[in-house]
Amino acid sequence: MGACATGGVLTAWSIYLALGPMLCGLLGALPFAAQLLQLPAVVLARRAGSRRTALVAVAVSRQAMLPLALLPFLGLSPMLKEVVLLLCAGVSVILGVIANTAWTSWMGDLVPRAVRGRYFLRRNFLCALSSVAGSIAAGFALDGGVNAAGAATVLTALALTASVAGLVTTWLLRLQDEPPRNADPTAPAVEEGVLPLRNAVARRALASQLAWGASSGLALAFYPLHFVGDLRTGFARMAAFGSGLAAVRTFAAPAWERILKKLGAGPVLVACAVGLSLSTALWFFATDGVLWLLAVDAGLCGVLTAGYTLIASSLPIADSGPRERACFLAAFASAGGLATGLAATLGAALAHVLATRAGLLVATQLLFFLGALGRITAALLGLRIVRSDLPIAARD
Repeated sequence: MGACATGGVLTAWSIYLALGPMLCGLLGALPFAAQLLQLPAVVLARRAGSRRTALVAVAVSRQAMLPLALLPFLGLSPMLKEVVLLLCAGVSVILGVIANTAWTSWMGDLVPRAVRGRYFLRRNFLCALSSVAGSIAAGFALDGGVNAAGAATVLTALALTASVAGLVTTWLLRLQDEPPRNADPTAPAVEEGVLPLRNAVARRALASQLAWGASSGLALAFYPLHFVGDLRTGFARMAAFGSGLAAVRTFAAPAWERILKKLGAGPVLVACAVGLSLSTALWFFATDGVLWLLAVDAGLCGVLTAGYTLIASSLPIADSGPRERACFLAAFASAGGLATGLAATLGAALAHVLATRAGLLVATQLLFFLGALGRITAALLGLRIVRSDLPIAARD
């Protein structure tokens, strides 16, 4: 379902509807801005039940993109079509955040602790495999739409496929039981929601999270457009790039766990952040004749992102107890999402202004450069929060 409704397919919709830089930035910012709903999603899941919340949110979110199947054939103005795309994507990502939060709580109670690591390792591997296959297949289909009529047919077929796949996943999810609740069903109090702000280590960690989200969000929406437009790679090769990066990240995570035990979190966090900043240089030199540099970048970013994510995911639980942990996790996700979403919007506005004067390619390259500087800043802020006793989160 994800392969037919997100990622490269959304990029294809933005190209098909000729979205400007500003709207492309807003489209890219939506999944991250929606992270602000993490804490309300925790409240909803506690009050209505994790299973019920997850099922309703999954059912609606995975049909939210279905109206796009009719979009190429309706006599709407270009502006109205753009509004429909943004509304569909917005509903999908907002309900997706609620669904994911409730599903995580539900699965935490459903899957026994003794087999949790093996279960999620196997599940994540199968999900990644199907995502890779689906993304590449969707990429080849999009590359086959060489004209407006062909593109409309392919995009409609992908929207219908995503809808059918969403129905199947909802039906499968309904077959799962809801075990007795182990957690306190009461909603978090206001005091719990502000606990991360009262903790000195958590405040410094949130500052680092904000800096990293902002630096990553500046050029977020323009990487896929640069990939398909300026580098002329096509959607299939763009899907292969993303799939390769995800595969490397998955296989590199266990190695980072061993390295962290030997070196500690501090050196690893800084090395990964600086390395990810320098990887941007490869995008400056990549052209349609030197695409092998992007293969190098996929491997480099996959390895370094695995290490950085492993530490970042451990920060919210380092200074939180069992009850307030959900609030800490929600606060960190919301901070990162807010910073990324605002930065993506700012980057889109900057690209819109620069594109009219120097061209979109120059604007995109400048955003790449500013994002690299921001990541170095985030690495320096990270030095203030890491400790030798920082617990490393389990991969499940």
